[in-house]
Amino acid sequence: IMNIEGAVILITGASSGIGKAAALAFDRAGARVAMAARRREKLEENAARMKHPLVLPTDLSDEQQAVAMVDRTVEHFGKIDVLINNGAAIIVSRADEVKSEDLLRSFKTNVVGPVAATNRAVLHMRKQGYGHIINVGSPGFMIGVPLYTPYVCSKAAVCGWTRTIQAEWADTEIKVSEYFPGYIKTDSPAESGFGPIAQD
Repeated sequence: IMNIEGAVILITGASSGIGKAAALAFDRAGARVAMAARRREKLEENAARMKHPLVLPTDLSDEQQAVAMVDRTVEHFGKIDVLINNGAAIIVSRADEVKSEDLLRSFKTNVVGPVAATNRAVLHMRKQGYGHIINVGSPGFMIGVPLYTPYVCSKAAVCGWTRTIQAEWADTEIKVSEYFPGYIKTDSPAESGFGPIAQD
């Protein structure tokens, strides 16, 4: 069992919601936390409440940025113990009107970016002899969420990928966990052609 105090934890989607709450909680527990998200101002607001934060403005849809955030974490703290793949894009669309570019954009942010970041982090973790990947999934892909086709399809892919690396790395020093939260209210706005979507 890893000691949280002094551990280096990189959290994506850390500007609000689960990512923000996790960053603040790990900081209170004595971890050194790197926070990644697109909204720098939100990350800096969180950082002002923390002891040893690292702010990493990152667009996960860009693989190079996803890899760079991992490298910057290691350069700053000297290691990476835990990567929490929490960041995600939510694009609202009727299933019969969903555009291929919306699906591709959702998959780039919600799947391709996390895979790139994880593969980079694992290189560092193997050198250390330990590491933990935590993927934040969604039960939405199993139950179906109206108007959320791009999101739930990408989260189904995340689940499949997570189960695959759990199997591949089962007997190694790399631990892989999957977290299925319930409904989370966040101030991260969904991208919607229907106008603002109330989070209720």
